[in-house]
Amino acid sequence: MAQRVPAAAGASAYAGSAAGGGVDTAAVHLNAAQRARLDQVAREAALLYPDDAELQRVAIDAATDYLLGRADLVSAGAELARVRLEQQHIRARARQVVVLAFADGHSERSIAREVGVDRMNVRRWLGKPGGAAAGRAGISGDRC
Repeated sequence: MAQRVPAAAGASAYAGSAAGGGVDTAAVHLNAAQRARLDQVAREAALLYPDDAELQRVAIDAATDYLLGRADLVSAGAELARVRLEQQHIRARARQVVVLAFADGHSERSIAREVGVDRMNVRRWLGKPGGAAAGRAGISGDRC
């Protein structure tokens, strides 16, 4: 398992012994041009995800994998497709729980709060008018 250094140290800190989070020490195998690109990625990640060090680390790790030839567009697309399918399954489960909870007497507001979705989504999932896609059309959609 590759060691990591804290993300706060930036992508230039290519080696270290800190456990968890940070830059993959495999980056020591990058040449100077690749390191410069990785430093740029680290700066951009800090701007994109200013309050989320984990997302910064993920972005830097992805760039490191790409620069080292361990990731490409095909693998990224395949991973995205897998996650989208998993997300569809999770949405279907959540939606069914929402429908049953409403039938058991839970309010739309309490369901929305507990599930973490907008009340209009709950209404759409229940087949009620008032959401972006009113009526029966809302039942077939799976937006959250």
